[in-house]
Amino acid sequence: MSTGLLRVDALIAELVASARQATDDELARIIAHVAVADFSRRLVRVDKRLAGLVYQGTTITVQTRLPSVEAHLLKRIYIEQQWLPSTTVDQYLADAHTSAQHADVEVWTYRWQGHATAGFLSPWHGVTAPKSERCIFVAYVANYGRIVTCFQASSAGAIPALAGKATNLVKQR
Repeated sequence: MSTGLLRVDALIAELVASARQATDDELARIIAHVAVADFSRRLVRVDKRLAGLVYQGTTITVQTRLPSVEAHLLKRIYIEQQWLPSTTVDQYLADAHTSAQHADVEVWTYRWQGHATAGFLSPWHGVTAPKSERCIFVAYVANYGRIVTCFQASSAGAIPALAGKATNLVKQR
């Protein structure tokens, strides 16, 4: 990981720890960083409601583990129906990146489950699916240097972290 990336992660951690407002330059650096960040690829258990689904030639069971980005995308497609079944991992990640740098993005820093996090909420800009919402939310965890979730929501109030359940929550923009 480059020194520049580590500096942005450290900046997010410092903003969360101090609960201070970022400068315009700091916020621009954070947005630029998350707009190209990778989604977590760590192996996670797939949502048990997906058991029986055939994915890449394999039937998902309650023990199935997939890279986090794939598990999230399958949940967004087949359980929440926010993305179309034809959506690829690359398209899902591109939607997250577009959201982070959207002209109307709202940005928060906060601590969620012990992790320094930057959250990005923008108007939904992609293809409409059966249960698409008005907004897209992306969470980037500085501790991991990765995007950890991307989903659609009706508003900031529908996102637990932004609805007062996170600590040191600061709306940056």
